[in-house]
Amino acid sequence: MHNRQIGFLCYLLAVTAGIGGYVMAADYSQHEDFGTKKPGDIVGFTATPPGKVLTGMVNEPGGFIWVGGLARWDGTIPDNFAGTHGGRFSGTYLPPLGGPGTHIYTWEADTKALVSKIRVKIKNHTKLTYDGLNSDGYFECQIIPACYHASDYNWKYEWILPGLNNPQVSFVNPTGSETAIAKAHWYSTSSNPLNYDAAVYKIYCEATVDGTLYVNEAEEYFYVEVYNPAGYCERPVCTYMDFTYTKEKGKYTVTGIETWAREDAAPYNQYASSSQFYQKVEAHEQQHKVDYNNGFAGHVFYSAEEFAPQIIGLQSSNWGQLQTTVKQKFNQYCAAEELEMDSLFNTIEDRAFAISDAITPFLVYQRGGAGL
Repeated sequence: MHNRQIGFLCYLLAVTAGIGGYVMAADYSQHEDFGTKKPGDIVGFTATPPGKVLTGMVNEPGGFIWVGGLARWDGTIPDNFAGTHGGRFSGTYLPPLGGPGTHIYTWEADTKALVSKIRVKIKNHTKLTYDGLNSDGYFECQIIPACYHASDYNWKYEWILPGLNNPQVSFVNPTGSETAIAKAHWYSTSSNPLNYDAAVYKIYCEATVDGTLYVNEAEEYFYVEVYNPAGYCERPVCTYMDFTYTKEKGKYTVTGIETWAREDAAPYNQYASSSQFYQKVEAHEQQHKVDYNNGFAGHVFYSAEEFAPQIIGLQSSNWGQLQTTVKQKFNQYCAAEELEMDSLFNTIEDRAFAISDAITPFLVYQRGGAGL
């Protein structure tokens, strides 16, 4: 090999080594700004020094995965990359009409990109609902950063195993960026009828951005409660009574009942008809109504016919005294009726449970469970 050729080769190796260690400034610099990108995007550039590229290398990948050689490089943005990318490349080139003994020039290129990792976030404007009811708020699926827009949304949910009692959620708008709970079932994690803790649902939003499916990273929950008690029945009561009388020879005598204002038993169901528990609770409380209003064991509570014999025939020459006596009799009768209903409470409950226990679902509002 001629001396001039050996000198040229040594010079080329020295220059290349120098570039790898950033010892010298490049003769040609190139800047590539890819703008804002997201994980999974592919970027690329071609070094365009004024001449023939002899060598090229990646000095600093900047977090990207680069393939290529000499002047052409293509990069893939990893899924877990986010932030500002800065890459650096360098090499040598031979200007036009160059040859042995001609000066070898250096080139360098730097690349820049702002990589925003796409995230899905659920903004929760509601936390609680009751079985069968719409939630009083809504959920919002947000794409971060806001410059990205989803083409599709899909709301999903999960429950805690074993999930007894048919866990189920219906969304108002299951494919929209915002949704609410249209209907949700309470469920239990235990077969114990005394376990009526709130049912916990984990909620997800899947969003498709530029063909890629994303799901919320932070866990979000909402809760479905059951009422305790689920219903109740107001007992019958007499709110007003007045009596008839005669006055002869200076004496007032009670002859009968003129007014008997009795309010019938009134059942109340806490649940809406959309609840899985509505029919069960309704049957239970309606049985109470029957027992209280139509009589139990042959006894109709707060009956004018039953009370009348207790005051008919009462006499007094003092009208005020007669009124007081009748009032005392009425109060004693009402107190006795309440005591009797108290004493029959367990029996009346048993009769109602005999009806409601046979109605699904068979958790919570069974005999020995939460209040009915």
